[in-house]
Amino acid sequence: MPIPALAQTVDNDDVTINKLLVVPQGGQFEAGRQMSIQVDITSSRQDSILYIVQVKDQDGYTDYLGWEEVSFTGQRSFELPWTPQKEGRYIIQVFVWDGLSTPKPLSKASAGFLDVAGVSSVARCVGAAVCFSGTVTRITDGDTIRVNNIAIRLALVNTPERGEPGYKEATDFTAALCPVGSTALVDEDDGQQAGSYGRMVAKVFCGDKMLNAELLESGHAVASTNFCDESEFASEPWAHKYGCR
Repeated sequence: MPIPALAQTVDNDDVTINKLLVVPQGGQFEAGRQMSIQVDITSSRQDSILYIVQVKDQDGYTDYLGWEEVSFTGQRSFELPWTPQKEGRYIIQVFVWDGLSTPKPLSKASAGFLDVAGVSSVARCVGAAVCFSGTVTRITDGDTIRVNNIAIRLALVNTPERGEPGYKEATDFTAALCPVGSTALVDEDDGQQAGSYGRMVAKVFCGDKMLNAELLESGHAVASTNFCDESEFASEPWAHKYGCR
């Protein structure tokens, strides 16, 4: 099945892909482990739509292709299973068409990268809440970033607000450690699943660095000790070091 190019123009605002998430079974992004590809879509169309999920490996070959025709108005979430068979980087793309017979794109495609490790990898995901790998899409400030366009508020750290001393330095530090376009692993805080002002509260790993701890270590952030009683991560060494007891 041919898939429209990501850059294809779409003259339609009836359908929007709001969110793309990949959640691994057991919290580990490993080859051979089933993943749940979760897509959140808003539609105001009266007719049915066809959403398509395509996964390509690092060589450009299609590893998975799934689709479903649905009819709804408002916002809905959908889920498709996928199991990567080898380690490496994958690109996951979501498209929305008006149908299979005469396909016409109804929304701009959504895409993100996912790094899958070999079976012997050390798990960084803890607890039972959402843990996913995605692409950094925006740096809001020192303690808030977007991954796959999902707003992430870093757990147990606080950086200066706009207009306060140190704001630019903290924001620049986060942008350097987790640059836009890079891959980040997000582990939601089990103790704060209600979020913070519409943002997911989490630990964020970029490469081999954990952003929360690095901000504290560098002096660009202070610990949010008022959340120590709630946070899943309060007992971890980095949180203990900076004030959680």
